[in-house]
Amino acid sequence: MQSALYGSGEEIRVLLRTPPVAVQQSPPATRAEFYDLIMDMSYNRAEARTLNTFTKIGRLAYYFRKDDVIERDGRRSWQPARRVLERRPYLDTPISRTRWKS
Repeated sequence: MQSALYGSGEEIRVLLRTPPVAVQQSPPATRAEFYDLIMDMSYNRAEARTLNTFTKIGRLAYYFRKDDVIERDGRRSWQPARRVLERRPYLDTPISRTRWKS
């Protein structure tokens, strides 16, 4: 299918496969690195603000989604938040901060 705005599906796939030069030279990101960024952002907020970690997490998610489009024919590699939260109802329970020492 040809789109005047975006071109053919194959042209779009080629564009999605061509990340910026800095990304091309880096090894592919892993889900473990995604986890590391989330945990550090949660427990080291001052540095996370300095490093603009939340934006970097969003960018990393963007590249994971591009992989889904290219490698998985657009199928998502993640579960909907609703499904995860239904399996883990304890996430709605308030946390008592007095028990945790960090």
